[in-house]
Amino acid sequence: MFPDVISGDIFIYRLDIIRYLIQKNQSGLLTFKFPALIFAEVKPKTIQNMKKTSNHKHSIFLGSRLSRTLAIVAMIVFFIIMIDCSSTNKNSAKAAPKPAPVPKPKAEVAVEVAPTKGELIDLGLSVKWASCNVGAKAPEDFGDYFGWADPTGKEIDQDVTDSNDKWTSSLYGGKKPLKEISGSKFDIARVNMGGDWRMPTREEEQELIDKCTWKIISYKGVKGAMVTGKNGNSIFLPMSGWRCGPDVGVQNEVGFYWSGTHCTEDSGFAYRIHFELDGCPDLSMSIRCFGFSVRAVQ
Repeated sequence: MFPDVISGDIFIYRLDIIRYLIQKNQSGLLTFKFPALIFAEVKPKTIQNMKKTSNHKHSIFLGSRLSRTLAIVAMIVFFIIMIDCSSTNKNSAKAAPKPAPVPKPKAEVAVEVAPTKGELIDLGLSVKWASCNVGAKAPEDFGDYFGWADPTGKEIDQDVTDSNDKWTSSLYGGKKPLKEISGSKFDIARVNMGGDWRMPTREEEQELIDKCTWKIISYKGVKGAMVTGKNGNSIFLPMSGWRCGPDVGVQNEVGFYWSGTHCTEDSGFAYRIHFELDGCPDLSMSIRCFGFSVRAVQ
């Protein structure tokens, strides 16, 4: 705001540091800086004192009408310059090249691989393998859980040894189990599926590990191992977890499959296939009272 001018009064207007700084910023656009125009009213009595100051070159003493005219002209010039600067910056911004868009990687479409169709699958091994677990209706179904040598699948007792870890229970094959229950009255597959179906032996499970490729996949939302023979046929073994007492756990994390072979080195144990998410199967042993899956052979 300009101060009101009364005829006859004398004002001093000091134009302090009027300058334009034209610089380039990091984006390459021109920028203009216009420091404030400082107007100070000086009373007539102080004019003589101000004339004595050493900074005469920065002070201009003008009549009231001339000073008002000069101030108005200075402000008009200032606004014209600012409008021109704004237009220049806008044009420069429009002319600035835009970075090329980065192409997005194409998402890979996973193709779900299905196991070989059929009830009995030939993997090019010494025996043919069932396509589903005992108690299951489809390859991805977990099926039932069985303690070793318990065809009913109903026994869940875990109190099977004494304080010295000596087997004392009459369940899961008893104190003196058969060395091999495959094909016997304790055979889980034979009792539940009938016909020529039976549990695999330790050697047949080892053959499945050694002569087939194992790959952990998700089939119809269930994690498990796709086991493929050299002839290209495959079976799917779901990670059905295990049962300990009445509780079932670690499904979609681990798979256990009983063989019909008892561990003679430790009477409380039997052999089974075990595999986890790393896809590396092994044939080792577990205590007979645990509830595992069973995959039959012929």
